[in-house]
Amino acid sequence: MSLMRLRSCLVALITLSQVGACSSSATSPDTSEPFAFITPSELGLVRGDQIVARASNTFDKHSRIVWTHNRRFVAALNGHAGPNPNGSVSVIDAQSNVVRTLPCPGCETIAALDGSAVALTQLEVDSNNPATGLFTSKIVRIDLSSTASPTILNTGLPDTYIAVRLVGEAEGSALAANGDLTEVSFRGGPERMYIVSASKPSAEFGTSEGNTAVEQITGTTVGSVRLAVLSGAYAFACTTASIVTLYDPQTRLVTHTSTAAIIPDSDLPTNGRGPGEHGMAMRDLWWDSSGTLHAMVQAWTCTSPNDDYSNQLVQQSQWKLNSDNRWEQEDQENLLSIRRLSDRQRAIVTLAPSKPAERYGTLFLETSGRRKNLADKVYAIATPAV
Repeated sequence: MSLMRLRSCLVALITLSQVGACSSSATSPDTSEPFAFITPSELGLVRGDQIVARASNTFDKHSRIVWTHNRRFVAALNGHAGPNPNGSVSVIDAQSNVVRTLPCPGCETIAALDGSAVALTQLEVDSNNPATGLFTSKIVRIDLSSTASPTILNTGLPDTYIAVRLVGEAEGSALAANGDLTEVSFRGGPERMYIVSASKPSAEFGTSEGNTAVEQITGTTVGSVRLAVLSGAYAFACTTASIVTLYDPQTRLVTHTSTAAIIPDSDLPTNGRGPGEHGMAMRDLWWDSSGTLHAMVQAWTCTSPNDDYSNQLVQQSQWKLNSDNRWEQEDQENLLSIRRLSDRQRAIVTLAPSKPAERYGTLFLETSGRRKNLADKVYAIATPAV
């Protein structure tokens, strides 16, 4: 072999070894779930350990974060409920990180619908009775992947004076609830619940438990289709308790869940009455990828039935529903919200101790036990639906 050819072979070998070394030391791609968060002034998107997009708007503790069913877009309706000419929807494209704000005057509630689309309830003054102050309600569909104008859905929902609210999503549909003035209590419940589709009339799947309005419905298709409905039983300001009921929209099977491990059954308010000395609230209901239902739970002891617990420092912890449909505690840390992103990573929101009624906290990304501060005054976090 000539000296020149030997030198060329050596250079090639050295180059290949360097490429191999670079490849072996390269950082493996991040496989953790993206998630969104919401504060009084922005909707944010987090990927890896960085905030990659921010959408400025005005939000409050009731603002819902909505991921579209195809996991591409995340959106939130601004905090001005009712027929407000300045209503708008903040949208983040989770693929490109592009941020948009869409006008939505009078829009009040929002939920994922089909594909890249969301549904919104839109209120306007009843043109037939303008002096009464009554509103008419319609549900519109907006495809977030296009610039097309909103379209009105022919839902076939009953026309009542109590406006329909969108309270969740599942299996490519939005979920709605509304009551009838002749049947509901002054707390807003019970309510009829509906699956709202973009292509066919809405289908009623059940009536909520308790005497309060439905707060949230969240669904899973892991194992079977199950819709978890969060409502409540209200007796007085302090002696009130959340109720979580599971519905199978295909078989119409209704499954009641037990909260006996949180507060005694004897203390539960029943039909707006009850001797209870305790109160309990479930918040932030969600399913994980294994089909387990989780919730953040607050429980308190009442010195008077009319205590205002919302202004007290109440411990909040994470619970899950076991295979016997009983709630059991899984984490005692005082947190506002938690989402598991991967085996070694989770997003958590600590509960601000100074103003519990405001219901916000500090967002941390926890990786193998180490926490990184991402944002303050966070109301809620959400991952794409499973």
